[in-house]
Amino acid sequence: ERITFYGGGIALSKSGMESLTDAKRLVILSAGCSVNLLVAAACFAMQGNDTAAVFGAVNLIICIFNALPIGYFDGAEVLELLLTGFVSLRTAEKVKKIIGTALALIITAGVIVYCVMCGESVSLSLFFVVLFLIQAQLVS
Repeated sequence: ERITFYGGGIALSKSGMESLTDAKRLVILSAGCSVNLLVAAACFAMQGNDTAAVFGAVNLIICIFNALPIGYFDGAEVLELLLTGFVSLRTAEKVKKIIGTALALIITAGVIVYCVMCGESVSLSLFFVVLFLIQAQLVS
């Protein structure tokens, strides 16, 4: 059992996870995003409450990021798990790495194109989001 702290979160590693069935692993890997979606839906249902709306938006953003198949995010692990149903683990890991790198580059390019086309300067928070995505992919 191990807890690893990353730039924007933590990763919990439990021994014995590999002995679980793929269906159970999929449920565990999807649990974080599912909870974020449920919290966001509950917050958005509280119409007229600005604090709840902000909290809901934050949970929705966390869900989206965690679902990305980049680096150590749960989306990358789900992708690898699904791919191993069709190809070997080694091939699945390579495909996951390629998809994660491509997606991180596409998001980075999209941010740059958006800033250039709209004449906007890159906000510091947007810069750190892109940096975080690249770091997540490189660390994995």
